[in-house]
Amino acid sequence: MATYLVTGASRGIGLELTKQLLELPASQARKVFAVTRSSPSGPLQAIIQESPDRAISILASVDNTESVQKAAHEIETQLNTGGLDVLINNAGITRFSPRGSIAMPPEQLADVFNVNVIGAQRMISGFLPLLEKGEQKKVVSMYVLSYQLASGSRFGAVLTLDNRSPSMGSITLCKSYRCAPSQAYKVSKAALHMLNAQYAMEHADAGFTFLCLSGGMSSQRWECSFSSLTLWCLVAQDGSGYSMRTLRLALGLQSWSALS
Repeated sequence: MATYLVTGASRGIGLELTKQLLELPASQARKVFAVTRSSPSGPLQAIIQESPDRAISILASVDNTESVQKAAHEIETQLNTGGLDVLINNAGITRFSPRGSIAMPPEQLADVFNVNVIGAQRMISGFLPLLEKGEQKKVVSMYVLSYQLASGSRFGAVLTLDNRSPSMGSITLCKSYRCAPSQAYKVSKAALHMLNAQYAMEHADAGFTFLCLSGGMSSQRWECSFSSLTLWCLVAQDGSGYSMRTLRLALGLQSWSALS
């Protein structure tokens, strides 16, 4: 009977996550709060209309503190005395600087940080009281644009840190993504990874799980690597959009036997 919140739910990965969560039985996903910065897109509205008793549209912009606080109050009212189980920070933006970092306007970097990093901070801090009331206490912060396979492994030890995430936020693999002129995005995702680690260390004793999930495109074969702080993998893409198998693994909705 878990409750979920997904930001950036109007399109792309956020839309697909919302759709697949609502395809789960109510015993696994009781409520799904789909957060968008403006009125729901046509596809999202159709999904909500199919599950009016479980899907709730919430208007909020992660780049605005007051907007996030208002959304937190609205969702608290919807949950009555209950808590939020899973927060999925999916909303994000990118900007390009083809002439390199020296030509990247400071305002561009600030705008991307305000959504990708500070936006995640607004959501986590704003919804932490509700997450404390929840049973699962899980926060997923997503990156995208990954192109390399991570080695497969089973669950790692609590507070095991690893900076080899195959994403544009990886410092270790930054040369692999040198060709991509999205400097502000790369810097913001490296910062998001560290923000995630800070929360994980500070709230481990309270039963929280904070993780980063990196989803990108691959063929049919995919693998993933998991620790209590980070989850990264390439997600297979089919006709229905991005697969949510890796998120199901992270949330305990799918067993590891599915990997074999």
